[in-house]
Amino acid sequence: MVKAKKLKLILKYLFSEYGFQKEATLFRRLLYGFMIVKCFYWLADFDLLFGPESIVHKNSIHLSFIKSTAFLLFNSDSAFMSYAALIGGIVLSLYAFFFKSFSRLVAFTVWFLLVNIDNKIYPTLTGGDFLFQQLLFFNIFLSNFSLGKTEIGNELDKAIHNTGVAAIKIQICIVYFVAGLAKLMDADWQNGMALIQTFMINDFSLPFYYNNVEGSSVILKMMNYFIIAYQVSFPILIWIKKTKKQFLAFGVLQHLFIALVMGLPSFGFIMIIAYSIFYAPAFKFKNSL
Repeated sequence: MVKAKKLKLILKYLFSEYGFQKEATLFRRLLYGFMIVKCFYWLADFDLLFGPESIVHKNSIHLSFIKSTAFLLFNSDSAFMSYAALIGGIVLSLYAFFFKSFSRLVAFTVWFLLVNIDNKIYPTLTGGDFLFQQLLFFNIFLSNFSLGKTEIGNELDKAIHNTGVAAIKIQICIVYFVAGLAKLMDADWQNGMALIQTFMINDFSLPFYYNNVEGSSVILKMMNYFIIAYQVSFPILIWIKKTKKQFLAFGVLQHLFIALVMGLPSFGFIMIIAYSIFYAPAFKFKNSL
């Protein structure tokens, strides 16, 4: 009886209606906007990352046919292919950003290009880059909400979309819970010294903070424990509607701090983008030009 009720709830979620349309639209556009920025950044540092004198050293690898498609750029010394992947990422992302009529094929192609780019410059990636790749994959499942000609096709599209929304939300909850759990098991986070030690590293601190760590030790210790509490409680508190906006607002401030002060922009901004699947501000979206 319990299993039947659970199955009924799942089917109701999948097929009743398109869930979180406004949130999915904002999430998709922010994701493609981030892809555009990343591609321009890579183009600006093309010789450093993709050129013959690149800082990334590699040896060609041989895999099965399907697996090797993720390493087309990695196994190629052609600058043209790298340029094509980056420019293709920009063009397709611009199209998907502005036009409602994008297809899942476009979403898949953008993700496929990013996988190849990431594998080409793998040693330079951060946790934010890996999460970005995962979110672009789940983005393939999201709908453009253009109903087709058949009822079966429309119902299938709803189910795929709603599955994608759930997958993105679950992924973010897992990221936070695992990160919080790891901090709880780390001695430096337990004694409140993790942030203080981080800001003592010049590469992860603006000059103002680097030169005033001792005077800010009490504040940094409070932030240390607040971050742990936030991350561990995220998978629970994010579902409470009354406090969701305030909860996400604090998260935005937290990740802006990580992006702009600690020098980890990819991770900071991709986490802010991920918040949009939980909540989108109350303004209208124009879905096409």
